[in-house]
Amino acid sequence: MGEQQKTRCVLGGGGLGEARMTAVRGAEPMAADPETESPSACDRLMEEVCERGNLQRALKRVKANKGAPGVDGMTVQALPAYLREHWPSIRASLLEGTYKPQPVRRVEIPKPDGGGVRKLGIPSALDRFVQQAVLQVLQRQWDPTFSDTSYGFRPGRSAHQAVARARLHSGGTSLGCRFGPREILRCARLSPALSAGEIPAPERGRATSPGIESWAHEGNDMS
Repeated sequence: MGEQQKTRCVLGGGGLGEARMTAVRGAEPMAADPETESPSACDRLMEEVCERGNLQRALKRVKANKGAPGVDGMTVQALPAYLREHWPSIRASLLEGTYKPQPVRRVEIPKPDGGGVRKLGIPSALDRFVQQAVLQVLQRQWDPTFSDTSYGFRPGRSAHQAVARARLHSGGTSLGCRFGPREILRCARLSPALSAGEIPAPERGRATSPGIESWAHEGNDMS
């Protein structure tokens, strides 16, 4: 059995998750479940994160993105072998809400204009894999609820599209005379739908996993 096949088998360990079993039985998808604030909803969310297909897509994306190692020094190339050995315990910690991401590695790179340095935080390869798996599930649920005029960090959208949309609404006039490029790009990253007034009422109470909330509080970037 090849190395990739071994990794796929390990990531599929633990059987079908509860979310997938629900789909097999032909029940309503989780997004339509009115009991979204119950602890079981959080469990189903993380079960969906840990499903084989989602994990395989996350690993493929992390490997394609490459990137430098985090504080533990593990490279993206070494990640599949690490998962083959440790995935059962990692999966258990995710489902139990006890998974703890490692500190990010601080890196400073010079700014193109020579005006100082830009500070970056590089998560470990394992944390990037888990974050990507979580992102794929959350993005699928939340992206349809965002405003149509929101372009920041959304699949298939870019800052250039946001600028083009703004020019269209301004009657085709140049925005450069009123806003600098930096201000335009910063506005393009804002998501109007993130304000509580624009998110549909049923979505404001949607439950999230304790593990996902811990990432948000620790400031880790899942984009």
